Amino acid sequence: MDTPHTHIEQLKQLSTHFGEPFTRQKQQLLTRLAGMNIVDVKAINAYHEVLLFLKAHPENRNLLQLTLLELKKLAEAVSGLSESKKEKLARSGIAFSETRANFSFTLCKWLVKTYPGKIKLFSLEGDAEWGKELLKLTLPKTDSEGLPAAGIEDWLTEHVQEEKRVEILLQLIDNLEASPRIKEHIWEALRVFISVTLTSDFPSRTFNSLPCSTVFFHKKEFVKRVDAIKEIRTPLPRAKKLSVSEKDLILRSARASLFLLNRETDTITYTNENEILFFELERGIQIALFGLIPEHRLPFETYIGYMAFKNGVPVAYGGAWPFQRIARIGLNIYEPFRGGESACLFTQLMRVYHQVYKVSQFTVEPYQIGYGNKEGLQSGAFWFYYRLGFRSTDEKTALLAGEENQKIKSIPGYRSSVNVLKKLTASHMLLQVIPLKSKEAQSPFMAEELTTLVSEYIDATFEGNRVNALNQSAKKMRQRLGVSAASYSRWSADEQFWFSELSLLFIQLDMIKREKPEVKKQLIRLLKAKAAKQEQEFLFLWQKSAWLHPYLNRLLNQ
Repeated sequence: MDTPHTHIEQLKQLSTHFGEPFTRQKQQLLTRLAGMNIVDVKAINAYHEVLLFLKAHPENRNLLQLTLLELKKLAEAVSGLSESKKEKLARSGIAFSETRANFSFTLCKWLVKTYPGKIKLFSLEGDAEWGKELLKLTLPKTDSEGLPAAGIEDWLTEHVQEEKRVEILLQLIDNLEASPRIKEHIWEALRVFISVTLTSDFPSRTFNSLPCSTVFFHKKEFVKRVDAIKEIRTPLPRAKKLSVSEKDLILRSARASLFLLNRETDTITYTNENEILFFELERGIQIALFGLIPEHRLPFETYIGYMAFKNGVPVAYGGAWPFQRIARIGLNIYEPFRGGESACLFTQLMRVYHQVYKVSQFTVEPYQIGYGNKEGLQSGAFWFYYRLGFRSTDEKTALLAGEENQKIKSIPGYRSSVNVLKKLTASHMLLQVIPLKSKEAQSPFMAEELTTLVSEYIDATFEGNRVNALNQSAKKMRQRLGVSAASYSRWSADEQFWFSELSLLFIQLDMIKREKPEVKKQLIRLLKAKAAKQEQEFLFLWQKSAWLHPYLNRLLNQ
């Protein structure tokens, strides 16, 4: 049948194949679809996702232009739909549809500032009494006596214009005498859902992309198998030198790609703009890295997030958590792009982290490979990582994986059962790019163990009193390291915060009393570096502090 649905399905099937006659067939289908009036919501959704895939993986300039024209035409079709049909496209991220979601205080502030007048209040799903208490705390007393019984949402409706309600609500919380973390929690308790219509002056998944200096055209079939170690060790081009406006463009695109699908990550919400890096790699792959502002950093690991682009189109997001020379890493590919070169993309991500942050080993957690994750189990995520060279850290699981892999190779059509996959995914997997030196060798999950050490220390020494533990440990640490009160007062608030936090671990090392002044200076530098302009300074200092490892291991084994 000559219907949009039929042609869209045919185009989807062809989208992952390249070369003649596939190029010709794609062009014919796009030309036919261009002449059709597509108004069915399911067809619009399906066509939009296929077009995004084609935009990220074009075969030639002509097909790319046809794809871009069809995306524009589809957006125009959505703008002319009835309100009832547009409602069915809500939260799709398609141009001229509406998106609704519950985001953090910080991200909502950024949205209101960046797109004034566009962000509307959709609903407040939190406790109504909590909302009324907030008004009592923030409004002038002379203005708060006649609050409506229903609470904050009615007050906003009565007193504030629709396009200003989110902005006023943000201001009320921002004016509280409270820390940023407490303000975030107050906002979270209100469960504020915002809405925005994705008009031409607001980003949408349809048009969200970065400019490309060179478009990579796929002339051949996708690369499905890669030599991961070889690729990871291939010298990396220098990071692109970014202007302020280019950083802003990358950050806007990354944030949009997440919030348009109702997602949010710390590194892209609480971005340290001094720590945005951008790499243009082979096969049209671009990778943006994002560090965290000091108050949102983790105590021991260094959380560096990423957004991956293919020919300028956002295709994946996630992060890595380097700790010394080992990094946990995660991969989240947006659904329209899951039939692409996933192995190639993931290898390039590890290449960047290996060479920028001196990571020697990568580990993936059980959930990422399918443990307690039905989608991951069904997709065979375990074998995706196995083919790249990852191996189970548990000996018995590694042996079972080897046996299953042999069956797959020798028995036609063999697939591991769900029960076997559950066993395979119960432990972490590790990829060793470069063997660790003997002084660096450690459990890849040591950061979690250090957190446990801190908790046990507070409970045993301070009977669970966290405030007392912080104050006393920081004071004692300053004394042992010879940091005078006058010198400490000149440190930034972030430096003082992280010095206190990390003292909860390092005060447990008695060796500090006996160490030479040069070593004590090194330790002071390490503790202050957690608040540095770029957090990689802390990571690199930690990597160089091999002298600390025996003392930490001894503490762990007590």
